[in-house]
Amino acid sequence: MKNVIRAAMPTTAVGLVFLSLTACGGSTASATSKSTTVASGKGASTTASAQASGSASASASASASASGPGSAGVTTAPQQLVPAAFDNTKGWSITPPTDGTSLDDPVIAPDTNLLLLRSSTVNDTSASIIARDAKTGAIRWSGKPAAQAASDGSSSTDINVLVTHKAGKEYAVLVSTGFLGGDAVTKASEVTQLEVFDAASSGAQVAPLRVITVPGLADGYSALRDGGTVLVQLGTGGAVVDVTTGQVTAYGDQDAVLKPPAPCELAIGDCSENAKIIGQTPAGPLVQGYAAFWTKAWISGGFIPQGTKTQFSNETVQADGTPGGQVLARWPQPTDATTDVVWALHDGQTGRVLTTVPCAAKTTSASQTGSAGNDGVTLSPDGHYLIAGDGIVVFDLQGNKGYCFGANATRNEVDVTAVDTDGTAYGTVHGTATGTTDVTPASVKPDSGQATALPAGTLVPALIGAGVGVFGTSTAGGGSILVYPHH
Repeated sequence: MKNVIRAAMPTTAVGLVFLSLTACGGSTASATSKSTTVASGKGASTTASAQASGSASASASASASASGPGSAGVTTAPQQLVPAAFDNTKGWSITPPTDGTSLDDPVIAPDTNLLLLRSSTVNDTSASIIARDAKTGAIRWSGKPAAQAASDGSSSTDINVLVTHKAGKEYAVLVSTGFLGGDAVTKASEVTQLEVFDAASSGAQVAPLRVITVPGLADGYSALRDGGTVLVQLGTGGAVVDVTTGQVTAYGDQDAVLKPPAPCELAIGDCSENAKIIGQTPAGPLVQGYAAFWTKAWISGGFIPQGTKTQFSNETVQADGTPGGQVLARWPQPTDATTDVVWALHDGQTGRVLTTVPCAAKTTSASQTGSAGNDGVTLSPDGHYLIAGDGIVVFDLQGNKGYCFGANATRNEVDVTAVDTDGTAYGTVHGTATGTTDVTPASVKPDSGQATALPAGTLVPALIGAGVGVFGTSTAGGGSILVYPHH
């Protein structure tokens, strides 16, 4: 499975529970919810797919939204209990398609106020993008379903939707990796495909602006929010694809970019050992080496946060690219027994440290959170907030501030899934007993660090943007995706 860094995608799942209670807005609804696991790349989480039943489901079925073009598969959302910031009396929901496909991994296209979903067949042989109006659920456009590169049988073919912007235009990209062609005699080709769409398209069966093929199986993909480019990670090298022109800039295993721009010798060897491209920045590809990271313009050794080291004990500094073009780094901190990591946000153009926040390693396990245990990076649709550390670190990119939601003397660890435009973070607090799956929905004010438990059974958003909150991420297994407007 592949590591995919996307704008506005959750890294932590939310478990939904059976309840009968008074929902936000004053109406009572009885609802059953369940979690469905959907493979959507390395670090993919168990997604929370709300499925209303009983009286709520009957009400939704009886009151489908406006008929006609663009209304297929949309019903009035049941009045589930949601945070007070959202209006559960005016929402809409996406129900499971009847044609055997599933709709997964919603992404906000902020310029066009669209909710983009990946529509794919059960075996992932065909896929497309469905673009819905975030406020009404009406289908604005749908891509022409296209054959996808086939899996080799060892893992699922990754198919993901990315969003990027350039020169005032917004693009939706359907990217997948796998095998094409081949027969009993000829081996199939390893490829990564990118289908590029104008996010402002309209109509059905929309053809992509262009289809770009990159040779090789991708280890991951990432899009710069503002730049019009997608990075395809290929072994130690990679390819940067300009989706606006189709130009592909390839970096091989021996490319000069994999060599640091300044000497960085270690006691034994140097930091270029096992170097690989892991992201992109305004200064070019981001490379992770041993106990160092760099671009062609700068190297991390010149920007070590105070109180940290490039390596300590068995830990070394590790970096991630971000959709905003910054670099997120986890620096070992040997001086404070309460934490073992300082998270630093570096300017991608210059390498300078923008802000730091100490935060101990996540204590809840992958089985408790539904996460595969990576340090997934999620950018809010408005580009204001970055969620990292598998959900326990939030950066305010406009204010250059970092916040830690790990366990402390007065609060249990909070796994953040989404941050609202006013800075309110939503997530879940997990039980402290080893292996427990009990969760409590919570909201957090980053500036104060004050966490407030929400009523039992409250759904927390997986995504916030375009004036709505999105609850659930897949229709697989009979689930629904609920969308409620912001008050």
